[in-house]
Amino acid sequence: MVLIRFAAFSASALLLVGCLAAPDDDDDDVTNDQGDSVTVTTQQLNGFWNGEFDGVSGLRMLVYNGNAYAVDAARGYYGTVSFTEQSQTATMTLEAFALNSGSDSDAKQLVADGSNQDYGFDLQLASVAAVDDSLVGAFTVNAATSGRVQLTDDGTWDNNSAISRITPVGKWTATGYELFISRTSPTSATFTGLGVADDNSGCNFRGTLSTLNTSYNLYQAQLSRRDNCIGADVDSDNPLSGYAGMNADGELEFYLREQGRLLFMTFAAPATDDGTDDGTDGGTNDGTDGGTNDGTDGGTDDGTDGGTDDGTDGGTDDGTDDGTDDGTDAGTDDGTDAGTDDGTDEASDAA
Repeated sequence: MVLIRFAAFSASALLLVGCLAAPDDDDDDVTNDQGDSVTVTTQQLNGFWNGEFDGVSGLRMLVYNGNAYAVDAARGYYGTVSFTEQSQTATMTLEAFALNSGSDSDAKQLVADGSNQDYGFDLQLASVAAVDDSLVGAFTVNAATSGRVQLTDDGTWDNNSAISRITPVGKWTATGYELFISRTSPTSATFTGLGVADDNSGCNFRGTLSTLNTSYNLYQAQLSRRDNCIGADVDSDNPLSGYAGMNADGELEFYLREQGRLLFMTFAAPATDDGTDDGTDGGTNDGTDGGTNDGTDGGTDDGTDGGTDDGTDGGTDDGTDDGTDDGTDAGTDDGTDAGTDDGTDEASDAA
């Protein structure tokens, strides 16, 4: 295993706490997958990160409570993370497994179970596009320096993880795949995935999703069955476990593992009504009635009656009667019609 260090700016641990994610649990009782204690400071690294090697993007990483899951076009990665408050450095131990030849990059259904290598990152906290949004430095492969690496926080960690976010009406999709998620309780759901293309017909899988801390963008996930799909089958005796979360594009990402095998899946959210519904009625309605109504009656009514009525009755009446009226009607007309016309039509039209 290779040691990976994140060298932060020389400051107290409060710098890291203030700039990165809030801890999932505000104590030191959290343990990682290996049973090791995870400090509150280490939990500040929780979140989703986009990465690149030597300027080539494509690395996607989840860090959660002392563990890291990652995938790119060639490998899947898994390991442990810890942060030392006194030195403001972190260590990460990762294994990288080659993607299975049957992995479908177009569909983002990736199985990593091939030969393994050790990757190491030696990174510094940096402000690239926003304050303290990145980790930059060098990376090693099997302890030999290979190049530069950059990780950037994608900013989605503080989004909520209510079950309702992943159980809308409709189906989640990937190229050649469909995913159906049904709510089973206020905190859990069941999902079923199906291959729908000619080359993956018969592929099917099933599992569960449940909430952890709904203040953060993460669900606990377990895959209990997977048949006739790329990579080895999965059964209830040897399930894949891990996490799922929503990326910045609204896609649902799965990060799953068992010993020596990783599975990454991504699905696009169900289509909304007409694809353009912004929360108002009619898809393109801007919140007023009639689609093009700007808040006045009749579409072009500017607040007066008859289109050109300036507040008196008769449409073109300029306030005098029969052209020679001096503003009063029959001696008592005060500029309004019938003595009681207040400038609105039929007494109740207020535009």
